[in-house]
Amino acid sequence: MAVSSNRRTEPAKVLDRIKANKCLHCENEYRKRGLCQKHYSQFLRELNAAPKKDRSNFELNAIQTGKILAVGRVVEIRSDNVFRN
Repeated sequence: MAVSSNRRTEPAKVLDRIKANKCLHCENEYRKRGLCQKHYSQFLRELNAAPKKDRSNFELNAIQTGKILAVGRVVEIRSDNVFRN
């Protein structure tokens, strides 16, 4: 019998990189949301350069395309609690 899970699924590459403390885009250690300081700064610059009405869509698109992780997702990935959804 298959067990269903509410946990989001990322590609194995993303999971491996987070568990290895690596940025999603380079070999540096990640700092926030799966990105190193350089790439997180780039994300913030682009986010803040977008018109305020478009920022939510910009961030959502970045999450959906795997360029950045959702807030709190790193903690979920790194958790070994099998009872957490």
